Amino acid sequence: MGRLPRPLRWIIGIVVGTVILLGLAALTFLLTLRASLARLDGPLPIPGLTAPVTVERDDQGLVTLSAGDRADAARALGFLHAQERFFQMDLLRRSASGTLAELFGPAARPRDRKVRPFRGRFHAAAALGLLPPEEHAILDAYTAGVNAGLDALVVRPPEYLFLRQTPAPWQSTDTLLLSLTFGFALQDAAGDLDRQRDLLLRAVGPAAYRFYNPLGSDWDAALDGHVFAPLPIPRPDEFSAPEAPKDSPGTAAMGMSDDAMRPGSNAWALAGRRTRSGSALIADDMHLDLGLPNVWFRAVLKWRDADGRQHRLAGITVPGAPTLIVGSNGDIAWGFTNSQIDTTDVIDLELAPEHPGQYRTPDGWRDFEVLEETLRAAGAPAETMRVTNTIWGPVIPVAGESRMRAVCWVMARPASLASRFVDLEKATNVTAALDAAARSARPVQNFVVGDRAGNIGWTLIGAIPDRFGTDGTRPVSWADGTAGWHGLLPPERHPRVVNPESGQIWTANQRILGDAGYLALGDGGWDLGSRAAQIRDDLSPLKAATPAEMLAIQLDDQARLFQNWRERLMPALDRLRSHAAGTTNEVVWASARQRISEWDGKAAATSTAFPFVARFRREAVRLLFEPVQQAVRKLEPKGGFFPNQAEAVVQRLLADRPVHLLNRRYSSYEGLLDEAARRANTAGEFVGTPTWGGLNRLQLHHPFSEVLPALSRWLDLPSSPQSGYAMGMPRIAAPRFGASERLGVSPGHEEEAYLHMPGGQSGHFLSPYYAAGHSDWRDGVPTPLLGGPVRHLLILSPARP
Repeated sequence: MGRLPRPLRWIIGIVVGTVILLGLAALTFLLTLRASLARLDGPLPIPGLTAPVTVERDDQGLVTLSAGDRADAARALGFLHAQERFFQMDLLRRSASGTLAELFGPAARPRDRKVRPFRGRFHAAAALGLLPPEEHAILDAYTAGVNAGLDALVVRPPEYLFLRQTPAPWQSTDTLLLSLTFGFALQDAAGDLDRQRDLLLRAVGPAAYRFYNPLGSDWDAALDGHVFAPLPIPRPDEFSAPEAPKDSPGTAAMGMSDDAMRPGSNAWALAGRRTRSGSALIADDMHLDLGLPNVWFRAVLKWRDADGRQHRLAGITVPGAPTLIVGSNGDIAWGFTNSQIDTTDVIDLELAPEHPGQYRTPDGWRDFEVLEETLRAAGAPAETMRVTNTIWGPVIPVAGESRMRAVCWVMARPASLASRFVDLEKATNVTAALDAAARSARPVQNFVVGDRAGNIGWTLIGAIPDRFGTDGTRPVSWADGTAGWHGLLPPERHPRVVNPESGQIWTANQRILGDAGYLALGDGGWDLGSRAAQIRDDLSPLKAATPAEMLAIQLDDQARLFQNWRERLMPALDRLRSHAAGTTNEVVWASARQRISEWDGKAAATSTAFPFVARFRREAVRLLFEPVQQAVRKLEPKGGFFPNQAEAVVQRLLADRPVHLLNRRYSSYEGLLDEAARRANTAGEFVGTPTWGGLNRLQLHHPFSEVLPALSRWLDLPSSPQSGYAMGMPRIAAPRFGASERLGVSPGHEEEAYLHMPGGQSGHFLSPYYAAGHSDWRDGVPTPLLGGPVRHLLILSPARP
């Protein structure tokens, strides 16, 4: 065989050379990425340590660090957070300071513009000076550890390589900014709820306002058993359903519903007399948006005090902070749920032509403070944003509002960012823990705690407004000094419950108490009590409870809220079947009825009935509330309102069936329910009778795959079917929302406790810990709180001068 022609040899040589070069480039890129992985083994000196710190990792990447003192433990934790999660930390601080565009370019400026009026960096800098010396020292040690961890990476984290950015060093104020970040996620910083309530009142009048926006109902599950009396249905002369405009899109077309995902959580406590261990038993699962990496980082921190006392904290931390969020210190264990009290007031400003550029205050007319904020963006020129400020807070313009309004948000002040976590870490009993919680500053949460002796308690932890002259429900003027805030509610006035007779405390974002002091804190969107009631009822029969029974309640997907809707759906399907007699649709409705009649009452992934029932409920609620939405949109075309207590309102409508409140598109409530069933059946996603798990698939995405879907193969986890729903049951689960962790622990018995979370410990997609442990969370397997056998050992030692 002769030699190949020279041109062909050249082509082959070019192709082979190109393949080799591409392979070398890919190998170089891979090696570069791997150089940005966290250090797992061996000795490693870091500056500032007073003694060596051992860092153990198990199969799932749980870190157990043993240090000589608290400051060294904080320094080592900061090192680990930076090595595994620095990009996440960077996003958290930038979300609070309004500097995301500096990383991502002009597309992030709209988000930055919403945040800048609250002056996060200014308040965090002032808060730093309010910290007790011991906490300030711990925070400084943590900050130094973060920067040491970042410096120890051979290559900066891969996200910065992609963005062609260099990460900025961590500062102690960045940690304080995290409280603001979570405040934006958990609270109504701009006062949207106050504005919506004001719009509703103007649209429907006082009687209908009270009926359609109740404080509670017989669904309530307050700890003291308080229930609000049913409110009277408004008379026809007070409010009647308006005629539906022909061109109205309808509530459904606007995508509005009352089952949208809301930040929330479950947390409860059982007294020692009702547990197998004799110590209190705490369970906690916090519901947040889910993604990769997860917001939390599992850790066990050990150190000794100067007097030789051994400390051990076990639970979850947040990358960016040196302390435990929820978990146990061996003497107490605690968990959180969002309190949903009202933390923002909208203030009607009083202006006058004779006082241009001024607004009225209790001390007279005052000039507006105009601040200039520089908005920098990667790859674009800087822009200047003008913020108009008042003594109460920034002016937040809203489209459609004719008057000037300021916003007073409790987190936008230095005292709310000065966290004070050390006292809680050191607490040895429920009383000390409740006292420490009342002094702590953060976005206000329900704090559920139990101790080794079996005591349990609840209080509100975090910053709470101390109002006077207003209930904070709707915008009012503070100009004459008869309404406003005294500042933050003092610790001695934080409500608390200790060792209730029932031996159990339950919180699920519902209204906790019915006394005047608690109610004065305001309704910031208390959740319908059905989820809390189901938890209460699940706990009630337990006499010698174990952590395994806590996990079973967290995974409870019994759809008790939907049973009543099933009973309303069955007659609707019968009517639709009757109307379709002799047509092909008769078989369709008969099949649907059969499916619903055989439903086991669960929001199970395998169920084909639950999605129909849930969609029927959604459509019925939309149609029943449509007259209210129509009235609101006459004043504000893009307005709308769905109260958290919508279920109580619609059940009252369906029970009493007031004709004057019926959606004018229908001649009867039966006709409205028939239409809801018809819409549920024809929803596009229901083609082929899918299972609930097929519709409710978990989707864990990395931020970069949202922008570049081609990266999803490497950055995202495979989607998986899941049970649960977005509301009404303990197991809250939606495609990108749900339990960000599940914890069950008795203080002093941590070896029996569990803790698992979605995703893994590391934020690096090449790390063995990027998804390790996720399957336990997905499948409901109890991962040991204290971890498993040691797989990696890293020894951090003091660096030589």
